[in-house]
Amino acid sequence: MANSGSSDVEARLHAVNLRITEGSPAASASGCETTDFQGFERGTVALVRRGTCQFQVKVDNAVAAGAVGVVIMNEGTESRADAFSGVLSKGATVPVVGVTYEFGRALAARAGGTVRLAVNAVKGTRMTHNVVADTGSDDKAH
Repeated sequence: MANSGSSDVEARLHAVNLRITEGSPAASASGCETTDFQGFERGTVALVRRGTCQFQVKVDNAVAAGAVGVVIMNEGTESRADAFSGVLSKGATVPVVGVTYEFGRALAARAGGTVRLAVNAVKGTRMTHNVVADTGSDDKAH
């Protein structure tokens, strides 16, 4: 996830209101409400499903509940099963990654076990070279 925090954590995995069903799953509100985190064990990694609210809301709720990392699995609905990339609207203080729906299901089956989440994120503005631009005109002077 763009704007993920950078860290290497090893902690228990806690599934948050996933509501995974057989067949075509319904849209997900996993992690969208602070009440989704009732009984959440501080110091664990939150596993949430993509859906109905912004990624930032899910991450903010998880961090407020004491999560040391967040895994966002794809929703599993039509066209939302594969790997995906997302952008957090502000920088996260914990590592945040997105995974496929099937990998998320496999993780959910192991909830309560230990996972390692390692993200080496670098933020900032950098000088770059070899930038190519098209001006949209044939004017060689520009």
